[in-house]
Amino acid sequence: MDALTFVVEILKATAWPSASIVIALVFRRELRQLLLRLRKGKVGPAEFEFEERVASLEADSTAGTPTPSMLSTEVASLAHTDPRAAILDAWLRVEQAATMLAERKLDLEPVLGRSPKLAVRVAAHRRMIDARHLELFSELRSLRNRAIHEPDFRPSTESVVSFIGLSAELVSALNKAAE
Repeated sequence: MDALTFVVEILKATAWPSASIVIALVFRRELRQLLLRLRKGKVGPAEFEFEERVASLEADSTAGTPTPSMLSTEVASLAHTDPRAAILDAWLRVEQAATMLAERKLDLEPVLGRSPKLAVRVAAHRRMIDARHLELFSELRSLRNRAIHEPDFRPSTESVVSFIGLSAELVSALNKAAE
């Protein structure tokens, strides 16, 4: 292979990667705005669907969007410093309310009554809670699972605060049904 053929082959091999880099640099603002509008994506092991799902649940919610000032300072601080712990704490309150509902009103077997998922399903079937709360339970459970199991989980503080508010709405509905 002579020198001219070698240079041509190198240029052919690097043309698309070089063009991609130039395009990304020229249109970086537009690409950034486009990335902010994406609903779901994956970069390595990190996915960014949590915020979008919380926002859509929040839009369907009857309770208003909580702000950090509406939450106790301890919970708001936890949402900022340790989002996983804040999500887990909110979820445990949901499970406690579902378990209390199962014990007080559903007459489930002790072993079965310990399943919050079953308790919420039975309560929805008996029309003690509405179908929207059953769906909210399922969605929050799925989001909690992601928070617990995904190693690179880093949601925004606002989405964690929204998760806590939605959990509080669900706890309220479950407590009302248990009365």
